[in-house]
Amino acid sequence: MILCPICLHEFAWSEDELYERTPAGQYQPLSLEHVTGPRREDLLRAAHVRCPAPVPDSGLEHHLPYTYVRHGRPW
Repeated sequence: MILCPICLHEFAWSEDELYERTPAGQYQPLSLEHVTGPRREDLLRAAHVRCPAPVPDSGLEHHLPYTYVRHGRPW
């Protein structure tokens, strides 16, 4: 389980739905279906996972960097 540092919601990390941040600061789905090798690694470094915490307003949705889980759970 992962603890979101923004809302403290605990959830199971899933890489099924990745997002990329657009130049306008919005998040859009990221498909890596046909991407391999160094290009895939590059896209993953910039990828995000949406926190699944229930929010009353879609403007409160937030995303965590894909690399967040590489550092382990905060103490």
